[in-house]
Amino acid sequence: MAGVPEGTSLEIAFLTTDEEEKQRAAAILQGSLAACGVKLNISAQPVETLFAPGPEGALFGRNFSLAQFGWDSSLEPPCFLYTSQEIPGPYPEFPKGWGGANVSGYNSPDFDRACQQVLFTLPEMPEHRLAHSLAQSIFAEDLPVLPIYQRLKLAAARPDFCGVLIDSSTDSALWNLEALDYGDGCGQ
Repeated sequence: MAGVPEGTSLEIAFLTTDEEEKQRAAAILQGSLAACGVKLNISAQPVETLFAPGPEGALFGRNFSLAQFGWDSSLEPPCFLYTSQEIPGPYPEFPKGWGGANVSGYNSPDFDRACQQVLFTLPEMPEHRLAHSLAQSIFAEDLPVLPIYQRLKLAAARPDFCGVLIDSSTDSALWNLEALDYGDGCGQ
């Protein structure tokens, strides 16, 4: 790279939470990047510190080079999290002020239009699926964030137990508790 002396090491500051799961993922990433000659300097912070509001907070103040944190997922891709309207920053330049969710600062008018189409159509409409496909295609090309992994939701039940349905949009496998049942003939 022009202006960078030969042999200069690449070091990146990496913010994450102090949760054990995030620490393990950060260590794996650190080892993988080290194999490529990149030094990852991990800074583990309490959740409340990492997620502190802007402009002082690291994430929502957009004061970071690289960060790892958990973000909501749902049955449909959450394109609204990455629209330009969600970029945190000083109001009125940034419509949500420091409360925007797009901490990456990703700004793509094409993505915004596709996501708006998603938000203004119903899931059963063909336009909805096409808009999601376009938004995902733009997102995959630009790659403003890199999803590292998803948490799996698992449940175990005995053979004569019925009504267990794992739903990725819920926090608990017991979301439909009133539908759970057991015994002979269950599920018939």
